[in-house]
Amino acid sequence: MLISLLPAMAQDGAASTEPAGRGTIEAKIQIRGQGGSPEGTVLTAYHIDSKQVFRSEPAKQKGTVTIVGIPYGYFDLAVELDGKLYVASQVVVVPPSGKVVVSLALEPYEDDRTGTVRSFQGSDSPVEGVARLSRKAVGKEFWRGPAGIAIITGISGAALLAIASGSDPAPAPVSPTIP
Repeated sequence: MLISLLPAMAQDGAASTEPAGRGTIEAKIQIRGQGGSPEGTVLTAYHIDSKQVFRSEPAKQKGTVTIVGIPYGYFDLAVELDGKLYVASQVVVVPPSGKVVVSLALEPYEDDRTGTVRSFQGSDSPVEGVARLSRKAVGKEFWRGPAGIAIITGISGAALLAIASGSDPAPAPVSPTIP
């Protein structure tokens, strides 16, 4: 009987490892030293486990791009601008909450002090530079982080202080029988 249950349990485990496809990567792209937000940049995300490639629509005036409907997991990112590819300085993890917001600052390799050239498996374009990555926590991930916890603690403390300072007992009502 135990042997007949093992294949069913293995199938359930295999089904749960399939990518859900509900994740989102949102990126604000800028060129280091020039400021502003370049139009027409495209963000490419390479899912390391499944080897799938996801691309955003070209950026509009604000330089913000979004890739939606991606599975959870590890992604290598690259930004394409005017036929040049800028590979992200580190890999991004799409968490179970499903959303990652990052900023990418593009710089050519000759301005990069590390001298490390990373390849990118999601494109055949030549790599021209690095996209420095900084994260912005939002949603559930923000409220679980240090800044979110500090905000919640501060608001809770202020509310408790307001309740405690307003808890003076009211004077007893005047009774008509006692002068």
